[in-house]
Amino acid sequence: MNKSELIQVIQRAAAEDWEKLELQNQAFTSIPEEIGLLKKLRELHLLENQLVEVPPAIAELKELRVLSLARIALGLDKAERLAVVAPKDLVRQILNERRKTNSSRRQQ
Repeated sequence: MNKSELIQVIQRAAAEDWEKLELQNQAFTSIPEEIGLLKKLRELHLLENQLVEVPPAIAELKELRVLSLARIALGLDKAERLAVVAPKDLVRQILNERRKTNSSRRQQ
């Protein structure tokens, strides 16, 4: 599935108020910001993709209860925390780490 196809799936899911979206094993390296349109989404499965970051728009998914990110490229330390951290808290934690990294780079 390419990026435009993914955006179409997300737009359809938003229009139809999907509560679950399974996008595993698609070799995605990123998820478009349109993911934030899925206001009713309760489960998002991104297993076995090549994601290098969690998109900030996931934090907009207020109903999200399950965020599956196993076997992705985020790094083992972050992947291990997924089992014990609520999805919204995880997204905030990852975004805070990114901000700290960006801030450190600017100071150098």
